Amino acid sequence: MMDAYNAWHSLDEFRREAERNERYTFGNQWGDRIKNPDGPGYITEEEHIKKQGNVPLKNNRIRSIVRSVLGVFSSSQTEPVCVTRDRNEQEVGEIASTVIQYNYQLNKLWELDRRNLEYFVISGAAAFKTTFGWRHYKWDVWTDLVNFNRLFFDNHMKDPRHWDCHLIGEIHDLGLYDLLALFSDGDKEKAIKLRDMYSYVEKDRTVQYLENLTHNKVKDLTFFVPEDPTRCRVIEVWRKESRERIRVHDRLTGEYYKVELKDEVYLVRNNELRRKEQAAAGVSPQNMRLLEYEWFIDNYWHFYFLSPQGDVLKEGETPFWHKSHPYSVKVYPFYNGRVYPFVSDFIDQQRFINRLIIMQDFIMKASAKGVLMFPEESLPEGMSMDEIAEEWAAYNG
Repeated sequence: MMDAYNAWHSLDEFRREAERNERYTFGNQWGDRIKNPDGPGYITEEEHIKKQGNVPLKNNRIRSIVRSVLGVFSSSQTEPVCVTRDRNEQEVGEIASTVIQYNYQLNKLWELDRRNLEYFVISGAAAFKTTFGWRHYKWDVWTDLVNFNRLFFDNHMKDPRHWDCHLIGEIHDLGLYDLLALFSDGDKEKAIKLRDMYSYVEKDRTVQYLENLTHNKVKDLTFFVPEDPTRCRVIEVWRKESRERIRVHDRLTGEYYKVELKDEVYLVRNNELRRKEQAAAGVSPQNMRLLEYEWFIDNYWHFYFLSPQGDVLKEGETPFWHKSHPYSVKVYPFYNGRVYPFVSDFIDQQRFINRLIIMQDFIMKASAKGVLMFPEESLPEGMSMDEIAEEWAAYNG
């Protein structure tokens, strides 16, 4: 639990920078906080400009750049295709292409790809989560977009491919009955224990936000407590752990696999049985196909679903064939382990444009309008000041 909390807390600065990039992208470009010149504390630049009697004008160029990037990406999206290296297995590649295209249609991945690219250019990080489970009345492979405000991973990574990741996860806010359906495993007694575990959840209360589509629900997100009192906080953690195991090479089938230390006795018995069978078949001892095995330290992914109090709702070794976690994460550019988003390159230019607009507006408001100052010693003979003013105001005068 504390490893997960420390990993989430270590990304506070990243989340603040991503939130600032989001503000600049979607129009709140005078939201940076500055020291209040008229008193204690801090105020936003917008408040400071309004105090001076000016209007906080802006010309949002960042949003148009982001839209252009998304537009180019959308126009170049194509159907996913699998190509086999062995031409004799081309039929297998066609089947795999059909399966992937079906999954794209099922999960509407074209739209998810565009939305995740938007997250990527603004925050510098993008993540998908792919799982197999029961959803919409069927078992299938499901892909979801992961909000970077809820994602955490260890701060020891330096590899831009993220192969050195040892801990990753996210925080979930679930409805009580969704929680019971996911973690009761069809056991009524376990469901009752889960209900007691989350007894503080106000399941009968209806929470209404007046700003539903504009309310920033993740700005003040905390690790242990959900913002909505009707939701159950669940912390999903995937951690790479180590254990003593035995690596086995079956010389009869060519298969490699691993077993627990307690299973070594079965390997010995299996080899004894094979020796008898192969000796009876006339196989010499040096040519017998036995089980070759050795002790080793196995690094594997283990998952935990935890309550905020540290109760384990579910745990186990990774069930996936790839033997890893279900997240696909990319942080850009990960130079020296740091993130430098695409949008952040344009913030200083955007601030310069906005300052020019404010200065021009201030000069226009402060300049003297309709006033003509003319030195008397320069007054031509035979002309009065009224004639000078009339000539000055005349078209093409």
